[in-house]
Amino acid sequence: MTEQLFESQAASLFVMHAARSGRDPLRTRFGIGDAEGSGSGASRAIRISVETLDAYSSCLAEELAAPNMGLELGQALPRGVYGLFEYVVRTAPTLRQVCERMTRYHTLINPVIRFAFETSGQLAVIRHFVTGRPQALGRQTNELVVATMLTWFRELEGDAFAPIEVSFAHAAPLDLSGHQTYFRCPLRWAMGENRLAFPASLLEAPIPVPDGALAQVLERQAEAVLATIPVPAPHANPWLASVRRRVAELLTDGAPSAALIARPFRMSVRTLHRRLADAGLTYHTLLDDVRRELADAWMKEESRSLSEIAFMLGFSELSSFTRAYKRWTGAPPSRSRSVADRP
Repeated sequence: MTEQLFESQAASLFVMHAARSGRDPLRTRFGIGDAEGSGSGASRAIRISVETLDAYSSCLAEELAAPNMGLELGQALPRGVYGLFEYVVRTAPTLRQVCERMTRYHTLINPVIRFAFETSGQLAVIRHFVTGRPQALGRQTNELVVATMLTWFRELEGDAFAPIEVSFAHAAPLDLSGHQTYFRCPLRWAMGENRLAFPASLLEAPIPVPDGALAQVLERQAEAVLATIPVPAPHANPWLASVRRRVAELLTDGAPSAALIARPFRMSVRTLHRRLADAGLTYHTLLDDVRRELADAWMKEESRSLSEIAFMLGFSELSSFTRAYKRWTGAPPSRSRSVADRP
């Protein structure tokens, strides 16, 4: 069976960690690309399968004599590594909404992982898993993810935040001292998923949000990008969903070129065009389609000006957006808004 590929931020983090160490003889062996930054704080996601990510990260930890590599990286990540997903989670006003946003927006990272949030009596649980893989993403990435979650929670709630229990999908390593020091709670292993349980009493306590208006903008943007990602179906094309997501994420810097979209997929522009043609699309029609979907969502938000929408869609001028919108709908955006405002 063909391994499903997805865009992995974790793979980028491991590759960059290896580069900082000055040695990564394994990258070529596993056929893994580079992880140059995007210029916005987020590392560039690497296209990889779950199986290759697990094997590569395990071998890299052994090569670097760093068995707790994922655990330690999760404690020291710079802000912004996970891009829009991270920012919309970090700006939630309560811990309950932090967990709910993780669950709602996880596909902004990739379509393979899943988050779920549950409460039962005095207990709140955030779950992370991969359907059909009892070991989830493998030890190193599992520990990276759970350590990152706890790091974010402590930054939001204070260093005294301690889980009630932490569970991992993978088996227990021989040395647990690093895990015990960081998590400060009972640990469970080989549980089929990763879980972080904490007191439900913390869920409603307000979290200071530095800029409430910015938080609302980020959530609206996350909703709009999420709307461009097709709902998975039995025969859905995950590659096409990833391409659409990448286009949507890059629009604020202007209309992305086909070369910029093709790069993280480690394919030529010609191959990108061929793959799109196989799906009955051209790059131009895909770009146009993503822009139209985002425009439809944002035009319903009265707080967004037409100039802001034009900028977010990558148009250099409002007039360019106006022409495109008229082509899509038959009417200029100003008229569409005035019609919508009529009683």
